[in-house]
Amino acid sequence: MNKGIVELIFELKFTCQAKEESIREELKLSPSEYRGLFSINPGEVKSCMQMSEMMGLSKSRGSRVIDKLIEHGYLTEAKGDDDKRIYNVKLTVKGH
Repeated sequence: MNKGIVELIFELKFTCQAKEESIREELKLSPSEYRGLFSINPGEVKSCMQMSEMMGLSKSRGSRVIDKLIEHGYLTEAKGDDDKRIYNVKLTVKGH
């Protein structure tokens, strides 16, 4: 019996979700931290506000997630504007 396109899509979706969950568990990342790593490209510098928007989080929640990623060595602070209230981040080698 041949599988229909919808069944194949669901199978692929569940396979990808299981793989993502396995990666998150292995790296001990929350779903938000995992999304955070995928919201920035290697070599790219983003503000915390941009990262929060990309993750679909409020600035305060996004800031906490970013702080955890910095704490665990996945992100590092990058030199930014003269305004000390705004800080930028970029991926570390570990984050990449």
